[in-house]
Amino acid sequence: MALVGYGIVEDVLTSSPGKLWPRVREWAGISKAEYAGYFEGAKSAYGIKFGAVDFFDEPIGLDELRESLEGFHPPQIYRYLTKDQLVNVLAS
Repeated sequence: MALVGYGIVEDVLTSSPGKLWPRVREWAGISKAEYAGYFEGAKSAYGIKFGAVDFFDEPIGLDELRESLEGFHPPQIYRYLTKDQLVNVLAS
């Protein structure tokens, strides 16, 4: 229930699961077995490559996010923020 950091999307990759793994295995953050289980039965696979990733010293709580971002509704896992939205949250 907090924003703990941010990452800059460098690239979005798409391919079959078998062809994508060799391209992402060095930085995917999961094992080949986890990857295979996740994409089992899939014809297409997508990978999001992050450039800069940083974590805040203190998480930004849900109440604070709602005050900073009008109409904010938290997603299940993550949410994309524009650069302006991130600046606004950090300024509050």
